[in-house]
Amino acid sequence: MKFAGNPVLEKNPDCLWEQHKVVAPCVVKEKGWYYMFYVGHLHEERAQVGLARSANGISGWERHPQNPLICPTQGEWDSVAVYKPFVLKVGNKWMMWYNGAAYEEPIWVLEQIGLAELDGPELFG
Repeated sequence: MKFAGNPVLEKNPDCLWEQHKVVAPCVVKEKGWYYMFYVGHLHEERAQVGLARSANGISGWERHPQNPLICPTQGEWDSVAVYKPFVLKVGNKWMMWYNGAAYEEPIWVLEQIGLAELDGPELFG
């Protein structure tokens, strides 16, 4: 059954990188917090990955002050969008696999999977 209080995280129209929509959550629980890695869209094609946390996984989501955390890289394989995060903590390292896309108008020509890593146990350090 769907939660009656949906949505639990909405786009922030005052935040340029996620003003269009927020999608594709990956939630992990760590040390009493629920961490949500999510995709924010500037517009339909421009996507970046951000992070929020909540004590109960339902309400009070606090966005990371350095969002977006993973951004497209100009001129590279992920120059248009980074999205679909999947996150695991391995020892003291956080590992995030994500899709990256680049295109040449008017069609998409490249979509691949990348990896981002963070050494250390704290996500909101």
